[in-house]
Amino acid sequence: MSLPTKQVAAIRVCFGVIFYSILIQSTSLANEVDTDKVQEEQVLQRSVPASILSLKDALVSAEIAANVGVIYTEVGDTVIRGDKLVELDCREYDAKLDKAKADVETVRAQLLSAKSLIQSRKSDIASSKANEELLEAEATAQRSGIALAKAKYLAAKSRVKADTAKCHLANIELQRSRNLRQQRLISQQELDKALTEYQAAQAECDAVQSALIGVQSDIATTQAKTDAAMARVKARQSLTLAAESNLDAARTDIKAIEAKLTASLASLETEKIMVSRCTLVAPFDGQIVHREVQQGQRIGPGERAFQLISVSDIEVSAALSSHELTSLKTANDIYFQAGKARYKLSLRSVIGIVTGKARTQEVRLSFIEQSKLPVGMNGRITW
Repeated sequence: MSLPTKQVAAIRVCFGVIFYSILIQSTSLANEVDTDKVQEEQVLQRSVPASILSLKDALVSAEIAANVGVIYTEVGDTVIRGDKLVELDCREYDAKLDKAKADVETVRAQLLSAKSLIQSRKSDIASSKANEELLEAEATAQRSGIALAKAKYLAAKSRVKADTAKCHLANIELQRSRNLRQQRLISQQELDKALTEYQAAQAECDAVQSALIGVQSDIATTQAKTDAAMARVKARQSLTLAAESNLDAARTDIKAIEAKLTASLASLETEKIMVSRCTLVAPFDGQIVHREVQQGQRIGPGERAFQLISVSDIEVSAALSSHELTSLKTANDIYFQAGKARYKLSLRSVIGIVTGKARTQEVRLSFIEQSKLPVGMNGRITW
């Protein structure tokens, strides 16, 4: 059974609409898939220009004024830390160093002599004090002699008084006997006896008086000896004080010499440093990329002689916008690509300064594996 023509046409229209709808939906879905794929590729395929920098780049300069003597390295030479780069003509500095050494030895000799003098001064003081003690003992003995002489004087004086009284009594007895003899009351014999007793008493009295004078003389002599001994003690004390003053002066001299020695040693160290600067050495392992001195040239402090860079301590530098930096921080894999060479990197640091009209920040990236790429090479980092 055949359908009417109008029905067939209607069915065809319906099928056309359905097919067109399906086609539109398929095209839209395909477009959405392609857009996601492009966005995903854009996320995974970011890249910015970058270059390789050396972490060690030094200008080796002279620290003293001198003529260039021997040049040990040329541009392109590889050196290790401590290698000689150039030797300066330092005869002037060597002479100053020798003089500084001689000055130190001279001052040390002066210090040794001063210390020996200290010992001599101490010995002088000890000897003077020993003599002082001996003289004081002598003076003490003399003072004891004075005390003894004074005791003898007092004893003699007491005897003089007693003998004077005895002599006086004998004189009275003699006068009485003479009166009695004139009156013929006693015999001549008794008068002679009284006279004899008087003469004996008078002689004894004169002897004691002479002894008293002798004791007084002894006292005066002993006193003179004591005064002389005390004078010697005072003179020795003055010598001791002078010796102690000399010791203090010697100690002051030692302090001055020690200060001079300290200054001489400091000067010696300075000259040693100056001589050490006569040789320019490599501060680190690297390669000579520039030489600015010639043999015989006069060079002064701060003048550049060589440029040295490290070819092994390198890293990558790049400038990123804020969006690129955010993406880089979350990236799993980062690469430096130069031509066909490709090396994996790791983010080491982000410099905290935004610069330029593009408002970018510099990042530094380290090679995960050792690279032999030259310093200054340009490429791109991709992530």
